[in-house]
Amino acid sequence: MKDFNDKLRERWQDKRKKSFNWTKVILMMAALIAIVFVMTKLNQVDNINWQNSAPQADTTQTPGQTQ
Repeated sequence: MKDFNDKLRERWQDKRKKSFNWTKVILMMAALIAIVFVMTKLNQVDNINWQNSAPQADTTQTPGQTQ
């Protein structure tokens, strides 16, 4: 029974060592920062004043109308 417990303990420690990977942590943090940055930029897009944009020509004129 002691051998079985030792095997389980070794497997558990090996899995913990494999899952604790600094490059994976750094990449995930970089992705999180990028997502937050993009979300703040998208939030600022709502603040554009569309009234100051250039007027477009009316292309739906009917015959007989003058500008």
